[in-house]
Formats: sequence, C-alpha cells, structure tokens
Amino acid sequence: MEKGAVRTEFAGIVSPKSPDAPGIYNAIIKGLEGVDITEDVLRDKLAGVGFDGASVMTGRVNGVASYFKKLQPSLTVIHCLAHRLELAFKDAVKKIKLYESTIVLLMGTYYFYRNSPKQRENLRNSFESLGKPVNIPTRVGGTRWVGHMYLAVETFLKGHQAIYNQMEDCVNQKSKVCVKIYHANMCYIYNVQYVYYIFKYNRCG
Repeated sequence: MEKGAVRTEFAGIVSPKSPDAPGIYNAIIKGLEGVDITEDVLRDKLAGVGFDGASVMTGRVNGVASYFKKLQPSLTVIHCLAHRLELAFKDAVKKIKLYESTIVLLMGTYYFYRNSPKQRENLRNSFESLGKPVNIPTRVGGTRWVGHMYLAVETFLKGHQAIYNQMEDCVNQKSKVCVKIYHANMCYIYNVQYVYYIFKYNRCG
C-alpha cells in the first residue's frame, strides 16, 4: 500500500540455481533485492505471499512458503486465486462431452502439421491461395491451460477453411491420416465453435 492505494511493481526475472524450495526461495529474495526489498524489510513488513498449488511452493514443511514463514511467522500464505479459478474452470469444462471431441480434433490437427514439414508447407500454400494470414494450429494445454486452449481453438477457427481445403487435397491423395482428420473436421467443427464461446465468455468474465 502507498498512501492508501495498492501499488504493483515488477521485481524482475531470476533463474533459480535449483528447482527445489531453497533454490526458488533464494531466487525470489535475489529478485526482490533488485528493488531494494531485503530480508530485513520482509521480516518487518511482509503480510502475505501467493503461489500456485505445487507442493514445492506451498509445502508447510519444506516448501517455499515455509521459508517465508520462518522469516515472518505471522504472514498469510495464499493459493493463487487466479490459478484456483483456472483449475475450477478446467474441471467444469472437462465434464462437457463436446470438449472431448474438440480436444481429439485439435490435438490430431496440431500433431499432423507439427510432425510433417511437407503438410505444414501445403497448409501455408492453402492460406496463401485464400489470401489469408497463415495460422498454423497450436498446441492444446500447457502451464496456462485456459490461455493455451483458447489460443488453440481461436487459431483453428481462423484457419479452418485453409485447413479444410488442404485436408481435402490430402484425402484425394489417399492418405489415411488425412482421411481421419478430414472427417473429424467435418463432424466436430461446431463443437470447436461451442468450446470457443465458452472460453471467450470465461476470459471476458
């Protein structure tokens, strides 16, 4: 707080020397020292810390949180609310049957182009023939699950016509993989659109 107003300041990016709690704690302290926040300042003024739910971060005995607790026993440890919201949203979406077919389609399309430089080049040519920007399918999942999923769905829908046309040419060459993904494109495109609106509403809300 500064004169009654919340102030956010970016301390920096520091690579820990080891991925365990001591290594991460020391990296955080080093980053904070870069903005003149020493352990003495933390001992006097630290009120709370927030982490994701990983045990190395929130563990009461050997987690990073325990090191801050030793520094300031009265602080409050919070499991990041944004991260908890994302986990809750993920659990809710997975109960939707359309989600499963959407994931199968997006993953199949992503790996089809990722594993074949020839097909990626054919897809680029398909975009160029339509006069549209190239949108190569992106990976589903990742650390920031909602963001990755939203990007994958949005990218797929933007490039669907080019993907469909390229797949159609590929099917004419009697590729079994192309036939499988081509039919999935025809069957599940509306599922992808539905999931897109779910994610879009979540991001805006």
